[in-house]
Amino acid sequence: AVKQALLVHLIEQSLTLLHPVMPYETEALYQAFKPYLASPAESLMIHAWPKPDPSWKDSASRDKMLLVQDVVTAIRTLRSESEIHPGTKIDADLNCEDRIRETIRDPDVEGFILSLARLNKLSSHHTIQDRKKCLIAVFNGGEIFVPAEGLVDLTKQRVRLQKDLADTENSLRRGEAQLANPNFVKRAPAEEVERQCKLIDELIKRIALLKRNLEGLS
Repeated sequence: AVKQALLVHLIEQSLTLLHPVMPYETEALYQAFKPYLASPAESLMIHAWPKPDPSWKDSASRDKMLLVQDVVTAIRTLRSESEIHPGTKIDADLNCEDRIRETIRDPDVEGFILSLARLNKLSSHHTIQDRKKCLIAVFNGGEIFVPAEGLVDLTKQRVRLQKDLADTENSLRRGEAQLANPNFVKRAPAEEVERQCKLIDELIKRIALLKRNLEGLS
């Protein structure tokens, strides 16, 4: 009975949410479904809109999922930039804060990261001593080190990183020159000036990361 009641509730709420984009189909289904509802509305058009229950909020689960997204995105970006095939499983060492390391040890969190990032092994440390021959990525709260030997062509990676570094430094110089121009700062919309400032901050971080990757592959 409990399962049936839950199923009825889910169907009713789903039809209500879908109604604005599928009005005819959902209305037909709702009318057929009305005998199973305790207090059905005459039509979905006047059905009360579902309201979230504050008790459903789970901050801990949300934070875990955000960490999974950050780490997986960083590893996937590193894979793409380093031309590592998506199907190739790799190892990853995380240098992160204690609280993040404890979260990553959660079997569900670790399992999601291993699967979504295509990892053989995931380990986390407060500090990582041996950083040679590693590719480096950053996420919100730490760094990711991926052993590069045997995984990528080190010479090719150095050439790629050096070119990327030169291009990024050129972009930074252009951005700084633009901000140093009094006419730009005075005439450009405030939103554009703010966007340019954020872009420069991102370029500076990017340059630092590229330099660290070059040093890691030395």
